Amino acid sequence: MTPHPKAADTPEKESFLLAILNQSPTPMLAFEPLHDGQGTIDDFRVNFANGAAERMTFMSLADMRKVSLLQTCPSAGPLGLIDRLVHVVKSGEEVRDEIYVDFLDVWIDVSVTPLARGFVATLLDITARKRAEAELEERGRRLQGVLDASMNGIITYVAVRAQSKDGKQGSIVDFQFQTINRAAMNVLGLTENPVGMNMLSLFPSLIAHDFFDQYIDVVETGNPLRFETDYSDGKGAEGWYDVAVAKLDDGFVITFNDMTYLKNAKQVQQQQTELVNSVLDGAINSIIAYEAIRDPASGVICDFKIILANPAAEHYLERLGTELIGQKLLTLYPEELDMGLMARYVNTVETGQPFRTEAFYQDTATWIDLSGSKLGDGLVVTFSDITINKQAALELTQQAEFVSKLLDGSLNGVMSNDPVYDDQGVLIDLRILSANQAAELYLGSSECDLVGKNLLELYPQHIDMGLFAMYERVLRTKQPERMEAYHRADVEVWLDSSATPLDGDGLVISFIDITERKKAQRQADTLIGELRKSNANLEQFAYVASHDLQEPLRKVMAFGDILQKQYSSLLDETGADMIRRMQSAAERMQILIRDLLTFSRVTSNSDEFCPVDLSAVVRDVLTDLDTTVIEKGARAEIDSLPTIKGDALQWRQLFQNLLSNALKFTRAETIPHIRITYTKVNTPEPGFATLVPVDLLTLAYHRIDVSDNGIGFESQYAEQIFQLFQRLHTRSHYTGTGIGLSIVQKVVENHRGYIQAQGRPGEGSVFTILLPIGNV
Repeated sequence: MTPHPKAADTPEKESFLLAILNQSPTPMLAFEPLHDGQGTIDDFRVNFANGAAERMTFMSLADMRKVSLLQTCPSAGPLGLIDRLVHVVKSGEEVRDEIYVDFLDVWIDVSVTPLARGFVATLLDITARKRAEAELEERGRRLQGVLDASMNGIITYVAVRAQSKDGKQGSIVDFQFQTINRAAMNVLGLTENPVGMNMLSLFPSLIAHDFFDQYIDVVETGNPLRFETDYSDGKGAEGWYDVAVAKLDDGFVITFNDMTYLKNAKQVQQQQTELVNSVLDGAINSIIAYEAIRDPASGVICDFKIILANPAAEHYLERLGTELIGQKLLTLYPEELDMGLMARYVNTVETGQPFRTEAFYQDTATWIDLSGSKLGDGLVVTFSDITINKQAALELTQQAEFVSKLLDGSLNGVMSNDPVYDDQGVLIDLRILSANQAAELYLGSSECDLVGKNLLELYPQHIDMGLFAMYERVLRTKQPERMEAYHRADVEVWLDSSATPLDGDGLVISFIDITERKKAQRQADTLIGELRKSNANLEQFAYVASHDLQEPLRKVMAFGDILQKQYSSLLDETGADMIRRMQSAAERMQILIRDLLTFSRVTSNSDEFCPVDLSAVVRDVLTDLDTTVIEKGARAEIDSLPTIKGDALQWRQLFQNLLSNALKFTRAETIPHIRITYTKVNTPEPGFATLVPVDLLTLAYHRIDVSDNGIGFESQYAEQIFQLFQRLHTRSHYTGTGIGLSIVQKVVENHRGYIQAQGRPGEGSVFTILLPIGNV
């Protein structure tokens, strides 16, 4: 402390300062150095302690003087504390640190200031702040544990708004990830936590799907949103999700639940945060001594004058001590009159009763914890800024409200539990600590009927269902588990349940009733089996029927040949023409049956795929068509084609039909020109005959285009030409059965691909094939 420049060092002044220090609630200790035989400082001893220090240490000043620092705390030497204190005395540097006193179970903020001989230590008990910080961290861990235990995907976003020219917030331009649980990261295929990232930087296609505008509407209007949507990660994982969106402050929370099985079966139904991190910070208490200013006539206190302020008060009030000394209270802080603090000060001086209170200063939005004690005809006021503590309490309340809203918005039932052990440490039950609204609905009980009760007393069937054994394993191994459990009493019940350990010895149980989904799945499996059996019977019938028709047809053709060779002289021209027509029809019938058999084999072939070099297949087909190519003088340009997994015979039939058609449907006086080109693409173009929805993440595709400069066709027939027996020309113009392109489409479908035909009359046609890379 710096004395008043005009004050004299008198016994009265010393007595006055000593009284102030003894009135202070802040423990203060002054130490003098002790020297060894060579004059080196090797220890310290207390030569002053105020009343607060005596109360904290449970020792009087006389008792403190009997022992040195090393005698009181032998570990001070090995821990380097003595060396640090010697450095303070020699260097004149101040030291401040936070230490934990284990035998008192308290945290102390220690400030060490050098004196002419030795040093003074000021102590502040910060245990409450430290425990509040620990409580905040524990709440954060529990919140994330509860969120990660949910089988629902849960994400919270905060709005990112544009800034207008006048500095005000404008419209929403994006949303920022605020919280995300493990289930949501798994569904979205995220390997790194996206908290802090913007939504559109990860999923820009949300704008095209109108989802982004719907999210903005939820935030701006407060109207919740509920819908079902399909999702694909582009790697084979696809599913339907039931999505709920609700406003949360200037953002929203989105919760989604996997309803894929239910969606597939019925074919008509559609399918948490690091929220708050705050750090409480404090400072050494500020101390100001006031002297009463009384009305000369009445003797009534009308104001107070500052006669002393410690460095902490000077720093807090951002004034030098010389500027504070002599200042009047109501001149500096006139609002304290209306706040009632002035009346408290007066009452303490007049009655001697100390006080402690909290006050809020409107102008600076600051909370102060202050206490006052009588000192002569005045008082000592000790205060500290507790604004952070107040804000932390408000944040804790908001956090608790947020967790409650978040859990109550979940579609899963969620309960937190404490284990109940017997005397031998064996788990015998779980005590329910909390339950969300979904859990109340599933269990048919209110939260007050559940909290504090033992789980097995209410629902003993958890043992037979195997759930309690899972709870025991999770508590023992500290690893989360999930299982589907079945129970049948009066009715059939299926539960999808998970258990997640909490820090310490707690457990979070999350569950959802999947009975209807299981029933629907069972019914779907039955229908699929029946459908497969029906398809197999139809394919077998087509094959047998086509195969058995060949024998009588061969006899018809044989008898026709006999008639032509042996009895042609007995027939007139009309009879001979009828036999020629019969033979021609029989030949067409034979070609038709052969093509039907080919189509049947393509449809029913279930051989395992193996590597197929498409370039080699095309070369073989062109070799087979060599006669026609030479006859028409055709020219073929072929890109290097990829090697894929597939059925080589089927691909031979595909290129045989496409190239045969290109050589068949040519224009007069035009040299046929056939091109087969290849490239890789990431997204299929619209308009394919068979096309599944493409979501955010798409597959890569092999793209093969087979084009010609033949007669072409009208675009309205682009899909009709793939239908069985469909012909765009009469047999008098072009031969064929109308089965070739049906075989082409079937081969592509067998390899999970897509095909599209484009044509222009008199210019030619293009057949485009897309094959998913790595999925055929």
